[in-house]
Amino acid sequence: MSKNYDNIFEQFSNSLVDDNELKTTLSRKNKDYIERTIEQELKQKYFGEGWELVKDNKTTSRIKKIKSHDVLFEDKVWSILARMGFETLNADSNLKLPYLKDNTIPGRQIDVFAADSETILVVECKSSMEMQKKSLQTIINDFETIKRGSLSFLKEFFGNNRKVKFILATHNIIINDNDRKRLIDLQIEHFNQDDISYYEQLTSYLGQAAKYQLLGRLFKNQEIPELKNKVPAIKGKMGKHTFFSFSLEPDTLLKISYILHNTVTTEESDGAYQRMVSKTRLKEIEHFLNNEGYFPNSIIINVVTPKENPLYFDNVKGIHDSTISDLCILHLPKCYQSAFIIDGQHRLYGYSNTEWKFKNSIPVVAFENLPIDEQVKMFVDINHKQRSVSKNLLTTIMADLKWGSSIYNEALFAVQSKLLQRLGERDESPLYRRVIVGENKKSDLACITLDYIISYGFNKSNFFARVNKNKLISTGPLWVDDYSLMLTKAYEYFTIVLDYVKTETIDNWQRGSNEGGFISMNVGIMAIIRICDSILAHLIQNEELEAQLTSSQELAQLTIKYITPITDLVKTISGQKARDFRNAGTGGVGRENVVREFQKTINLRFSNFDPAGLKDWIRDNSGIYNQESKVFVDNIQLSIRDYLFDELKNQFGERWWYDGVPKETQKRSAAEAIERGNNEPHWHFVYLLDYLKIITSNWPIFKDAFSDPNKEVYQGTTYGSSQKEKATHWFSKLNDIRTKVSHPERAAVTESEYKFLEQLNTWLMPNITQQAEKESVFIDESYEEED
Repeated sequence: MSKNYDNIFEQFSNSLVDDNELKTTLSRKNKDYIERTIEQELKQKYFGEGWELVKDNKTTSRIKKIKSHDVLFEDKVWSILARMGFETLNADSNLKLPYLKDNTIPGRQIDVFAADSETILVVECKSSMEMQKKSLQTIINDFETIKRGSLSFLKEFFGNNRKVKFILATHNIIINDNDRKRLIDLQIEHFNQDDISYYEQLTSYLGQAAKYQLLGRLFKNQEIPELKNKVPAIKGKMGKHTFFSFSLEPDTLLKISYILHNTVTTEESDGAYQRMVSKTRLKEIEHFLNNEGYFPNSIIINVVTPKENPLYFDNVKGIHDSTISDLCILHLPKCYQSAFIIDGQHRLYGYSNTEWKFKNSIPVVAFENLPIDEQVKMFVDINHKQRSVSKNLLTTIMADLKWGSSIYNEALFAVQSKLLQRLGERDESPLYRRVIVGENKKSDLACITLDYIISYGFNKSNFFARVNKNKLISTGPLWVDDYSLMLTKAYEYFTIVLDYVKTETIDNWQRGSNEGGFISMNVGIMAIIRICDSILAHLIQNEELEAQLTSSQELAQLTIKYITPITDLVKTISGQKARDFRNAGTGGVGRENVVREFQKTINLRFSNFDPAGLKDWIRDNSGIYNQESKVFVDNIQLSIRDYLFDELKNQFGERWWYDGVPKETQKRSAAEAIERGNNEPHWHFVYLLDYLKIITSNWPIFKDAFSDPNKEVYQGTTYGSSQKEKATHWFSKLNDIRTKVSHPERAAVTESEYKFLEQLNTWLMPNITQQAEKESVFIDESYEEED
């Protein structure tokens, strides 16, 4: 070995830290700022460069400066690997990794370098202040050259037995498909900001045990030579599956196990169903174990093996009476990510930071190559009956359970759920980090839920197919015979359309669910989805668009032409109008009104855009029936009151108020009179729905006058279960109309409601107006009936 090569070895070694020096470096890298001690006379110079004073010493000053975004990212990656238990890391960014045969040429600077007794990680970090799309072709080519050239040096320096992985870590950089594919071809792992956040969170919960999850991903299916994998087991049958029951040291299972957490963002997480570990539960379990506690219940795993190399076992001779179970020595796979945890992740990882992972054994039930849908079903069956599984998590994982189902509605649900998950998880998507997936927490920006968009958006649209009794009635514009290709087409289409909406309405979009925002909330995204459906239906019907033969990109551009009036509208909306749109999202009528409002906006610019029902909606919401309806409502309400009071006086005399009016109505009226400080009689504070209570409590007196004469209302249970409820069902509708005419700024009376008032006036008024001259009594219209 040449002297120059000795120098390279020495320089490389001097650039690494371990043991106590590693702890000191970790403390420094964990900080958000850089600290430095300078001569006091240099303070002003440094202040001009953005440094701040920490404290003055006698002759020196301690100053600090916030780290730049790229240094912060590099230090975060470094700190995660250090806390995972990698024993040797680069001291700083000056580490140079030799990669050329010419020893006179300096090595390549490496951002993060980490090694332990089994593995070596080389990490290149790239960061951006703001989220942006960027080609990393040059960086990838350079990194591949380093990878190819440095392996011989690393083997010579560390020995031949360590596995080596090169990682490109990015923050706020959206890489393109070509770069993504090239990284896969070159076997360079890509971690984006979500992956880094996942491992940061996992490490904060699990400590050094988080390394098992990282190595499982990086070295999937690669051998762990030193693993002791032979365990005594019982082989049996459960349903249609063979299983093995055995006892194993937690340390061994930790090395080969892997958990599909539904917070991971890689393509492998498409089948993820496990919830993120709970730090509190892990600490409780660790404390329990350290106090001589133990768990007698089994951890359930799925062992993944190649078809040509299934689980191997040696039969063991023994005397027993079972015909379906037998004794054996099971040979577990000696490789990373070969045992997927279905149930028991907390019990297993609870051992990870204790000495008991070497001294105890835990019971395990192992299946082999269970399909993902059966794993999901088993997980749901176990956990739904123990700790409640949230609706959003169920919607997330049921997508995998129902993927490719022979029942069309289930398969389409899976496509819709996976579509929303993909829109929320991929960093190139405009809904990135806006969709709540699994058990992720709601925030001002992450406020879009799977169930809402599926129920009120996709299920009321015809993008994919219409199904009746599991038969396809028709297929929609985004239909593809292959569900995976359908998912891809839908994702590309909505990514382009929603990206346009985001760009054009950026101020409202960035507000999320904060004051003034609505377009990137549930109601806004639901409305955009419904509008896209209307636009594609219009193009198919009026412009002879063959949607299924048209690319997702072209469909999106055709849609955007008609979306433009919507984005123009959103840019002008603020204040009360924005609040009205937000509030509309909580009710069925409100949601439909938002969709219709958007359709109307498009119709004003493109008159041939005329979805079914839009003209009727525009007419019903124009307010043309409001004034006449108010006259009807006031006249009917006054007439009902006068008739009721007169009849009660005839029946009960002077005690009509006390004997003929329900006690709850008396109390409410008296309370309101007292609240208002009003000396008027209490019956001046009786309102429309109070009249209904008076009628039903004195039904023999009033049933002839107030029963709906329409015989159809008495059939079935549409209008109530009892005859009395059916006969007076019209009161509820009258009260709804009363609210509208009292507050016309909220909603308009529709044509059907106006016709209802005409019919009511025709049969009710003759029943109740053939009395003496009516007494005009005060009616307070500021009182609103409860919905």
